[in-house]
Amino acid sequence: MLRYPTAFCRGAGGNHFTDYGIYEGMFLFFDRKKRFKKGRLSCYINTAGDDRPKYRVSDKNIDGYKHLGRLVLTLRNYEV
Repeated sequence: MLRYPTAFCRGAGGNHFTDYGIYEGMFLFFDRKKRFKKGRLSCYINTAGDDRPKYRVSDKNIDGYKHLGRLVLTLRNYEV
């Protein structure tokens, strides 16, 4: 599970996660046994050890990142 931070929104492509109904502050659950599937969001980890973000979420494979699992559930976090 990852909490969806604002950092995932930044980058060349802009924030296209809202197209998937994902907004800042949500919890994202990934199944590590599910492989990449075109058009579905997955979590990736930086395996190069450089200054790029450690984790990224994308619907495409990312060079220099290893696939960790596919998104299976989102949960809005409401604080009262």
